[in-house]
Amino acid sequence: MYNVSDAVIEAYKADGVHKEFKITINGVDYYNDQIVDDTFNLKQSILDSEQFEAVGCIASSFSIDLRAQFATKIKGGLVKVYVKTEDTNYIQLFTGYVDKCTKTANGWNRHIEAYDFLYNMSGQSGQADENEQKKYDITDWYNQHSTTTVSTLLSEVCSKYNLELATGNEPLVCGDVSTTCGSVKPVSNFSALGLLKEIMRLNGCFGYIRGDGKFSWKYLIMSPYDDQGWLYPSGYLYPSSTLYPGQDPDHEQTKEKATNFIGEYETLEYQDFKMLPINVVKVRNHPNDENAGSYGSGENSYIIEGNKLILDKDSSEKSAIAKKLYDVLNSTWYVPFTSNLQGLPYLECGDEVNFWDFVEDYGHAHLQRFYILNRTLSGGQHFKDSWGAEGNEYLHEFVSGEADNSSVDELRDEIDQKPDEEDVQEMIDNASGLYRIVSISPSEVPSNPDPRTLYCIQGECRLVEDLEPVDNSDPTEDPTEEETNDNSGD
Repeated sequence: MYNVSDAVIEAYKADGVHKEFKITINGVDYYNDQIVDDTFNLKQSILDSEQFEAVGCIASSFSIDLRAQFATKIKGGLVKVYVKTEDTNYIQLFTGYVDKCTKTANGWNRHIEAYDFLYNMSGQSGQADENEQKKYDITDWYNQHSTTTVSTLLSEVCSKYNLELATGNEPLVCGDVSTTCGSVKPVSNFSALGLLKEIMRLNGCFGYIRGDGKFSWKYLIMSPYDDQGWLYPSGYLYPSSTLYPGQDPDHEQTKEKATNFIGEYETLEYQDFKMLPINVVKVRNHPNDENAGSYGSGENSYIIEGNKLILDKDSSEKSAIAKKLYDVLNSTWYVPFTSNLQGLPYLECGDEVNFWDFVEDYGHAHLQRFYILNRTLSGGQHFKDSWGAEGNEYLHEFVSGEADNSSVDELRDEIDQKPDEEDVQEMIDNASGLYRIVSISPSEVPSNPDPRTLYCIQGECRLVEDLEPVDNSDPTEDPTEEETNDNSGD
C-alpha cells in the first residue's frame, strides 16, 4: 500500500470523485484533455499462475491512448503515470519504458504500450537488439564475483543497472547468507532478471517494481487475527443467555482492526478453501542431491531447487536455509478469489484486503481476508479495479527453480569416454547421487527411461539419449489382416 493519508483513501472510495491524470513521456506532461476516455489500463502481478511460488519479479504493463503529436520518436522513452483527486496529491502508479507507439490513421491518437524495468532486465523487451540483450547478461559478472552476502549482492546488481532499492522493506530472511556466486560453481546464460528471481526465491518473498520505479518485495504473512474477525475464537460472539453468534450493529470495532477494509464492491467470488500452510521446506541442487537440506515434517512441501546462489552449500547449510524459509512460508496462506470494485489506486499487489460478505441465512456479515496477487486498474473517471489470486489448497511437492545440471553435464562427458560398466560405477559412486546404474538385457529397455539412470546392456553403459528401443517382433511373421487390407488397394 502506498504511504497515503486517510483523506486520500476516503477520497477514492467516494462516489463520483473527479480524477486528474498526468502521463509524463520523456519529460513532457499529458493531462486529461489529451487522454482518450476509458483507455487507461494498468496491469500488475506478483503471482500469475495457479500454483503458489514465492518469486514475483513480473513486469507491470501500462497502456493508454493519447491525443498528441510527438516531436521525436518515443519508443524506449521513460513513462511516468500519476493520478490524484481534486483535494489530494498525486500518487505515482507506474514507471517504465515505451515498448510500442501505434498511430491511428488520419488522426492524432497514439496508442502507447509500456513495461516497467523488469521487462528490460530480461533482455527480451521490444526495443532490445543484440547489444541490449548482452547488456543484461550478467553471466561473466556473476562468475567472477567474490564471496558476499545475498543482501549485498542484491544491492550490487540493482546499482549496476541504476535500479533504486525502495526503503522500508522487510529484511530478507536469507539476506545474511553468504554466497560464492559463480566463483566456485560457474553458471551459464544468466540474466539480471534471473538473478533477482533467484534472490527472491531464496528468501520466500515476491519482488516487484513500485509505481515510483523502485525495486521492492513483500512477504505474504496475514495480520494477527483469526479467519472471522479480530477476536478468538470469533469476532461475532457476544454475551447472551445462549451465546449464539450475533451481529455487531455497526461493526466498528472489527472494521478498525481490519487491514484495508472494503465495505462496497460490485462482485466477489472466492473458493471455499485456503491454501494450507507449507509444513516442509527442502533445499537441493537436483532431485538426487545427497547434500540436500530440509526442515519441517508433513506432506505439503515446498522445494527450492538448483538455486544458483547456494550450489556449493552442504547439507547442514541448506537445512539452515530451509529453516529460515519455513518460518516465513509456514505463516503464509491465502484464499483464491476474484473481485470487481471501484478503483483504489493506493493499493498494490501483495496487499491484504478485508471484505464484508453478508451471509443472509445467518443474518450477519463475515469478515473475509484476501491477498491481491494480480490486479487490473482501468477506465478513467469511472475507475475500475479487478483483483484476483489463484491457488490450490495443497502444494504436495512443488518445485521452485530448475535443477542444476552442470555436474550432470560434466559426468556425461566422462561417461562418453568410459563406457565400461566397472569404470562408470566408480564415477557414479563419486557423483553425489547424480545418477544410478541399472543392468538390463536388450529386451528390457524401458519405453520411458529415467534421464538420471544409466542403463548397462551387456556390460556397456548408455545414456538415455543413446538407448534404442528393442524390436521384439518376429521378422518372419506375416502381416496382420488389418495391414493386408490397408495395402490391398495399392
